[in-house]
Amino acid sequence: MQIHIFGDIGGHHDQFMEALTKLGVDTETCIVPSGVGIIQVGDLVHRGPDGDKLVAWVDRALKVNNRRGAGRWVQLFGNHEGHHVGGPKFSQSVKGQTVEWALSAESERTLKGWWGSKKAFMAAAVHRTDTDRDVLVSHAGLTRQTWVGVNCDITSGVDWVAATLNRQSPRSSFAPGWLLGGYYEARAGSVMPPSVAWASAAKEVYPSWEGRECPFDQVHGHSACWNWTNDQSYLEYSMTAKLDKDRNRRFTRWTNTDGTLFYCVDQGLGRHAPRLPIASLDMEGEILIP
Repeated sequence: MQIHIFGDIGGHHDQFMEALTKLGVDTETCIVPSGVGIIQVGDLVHRGPDGDKLVAWVDRALKVNNRRGAGRWVQLFGNHEGHHVGGPKFSQSVKGQTVEWALSAESERTLKGWWGSKKAFMAAAVHRTDTDRDVLVSHAGLTRQTWVGVNCDITSGVDWVAATLNRQSPRSSFAPGWLLGGYYEARAGSVMPPSVAWASAAKEVYPSWEGRECPFDQVHGHSACWNWTNDQSYLEYSMTAKLDKDRNRRFTRWTNTDGTLFYCVDQGLGRHAPRLPIASLDMEGEILIP
C-alpha cells in the first residue's frame, strides 16, 4: 500500500482537497483509490475558515473507504478535536485578542460520534516495506514517560502500543503537557505524562527518548522543532545537530542515538491560506492498527 501521512490541516479545506486530488482521491465522492492509505494526524479544525466543511468531508470519507478492496482513510484525533470530545478546553491569543475555538453543533456531534464509535483514533501503527521499519503515527508524538505509563517495554510491538493508546479514556488521551502548563520533566504537581494529543516535540517527546532505545520510528504533527520564520531550532543544541530539515515541505526528521527516526509533518498552517502546498510524508507498507 502507498501510505500518505498528512499533518495538521487547521480548517484549510480547499488546499487539502488539492493535495488529495494529486494522490488520486476523488474529492467529490471522497473515495480513496485501492492500494492507497491516507493517515491524517488530527487538528483538522480551527484556525482556518472551513473546519466544519472538513469534518463533514472526512465523515463521508470514513463511510465510503476502509472496506475490503477499497482505499483506507485513518483519522486521528488532535488536541483541537479533543477540545470538543472531553479533552481540555483552551483558547489562543492572536494579536492581543483571545480566540475561543468553536465549531457548529453538527460538527461537534460528528466528532463525538467518531470517538464513541471508534471511527477516529489516537494512534496508528504502520510497518514500512520500503525500509522494513515499524512506525507509530500520532498527533503529538509519544513520550517515553507515557510509553512506560501504559505498561510498555522494549518488547511491546508498535501495533500493541497503538491499540493500547486507542483504548484510553478521554482524560488520558488528552492529558495536557508543557503547552498547557502541565507535565514537564516530572515537576512537582504533575498528574500524568502528556498524551499523544498534547506532548511538545521539542520539550517533551524528543528529550524523553534521547540516548534511550525506542522500539519504533515515530511520525507526528502538533508542534514543530524548527521555527521556519526565524530559522531557529526549538531543540537543545546537541539535539539540533541531528535534525534534518525539508524546507520545501516544512518537514523535519530527527535521528535518535539508537538510529530511530522522528518525523514532524506539522507545516505550521495558520489562519490564512497557506503559502506552500499542503504535502504528505509518503511511504510504502501496511497499516497494522487500526
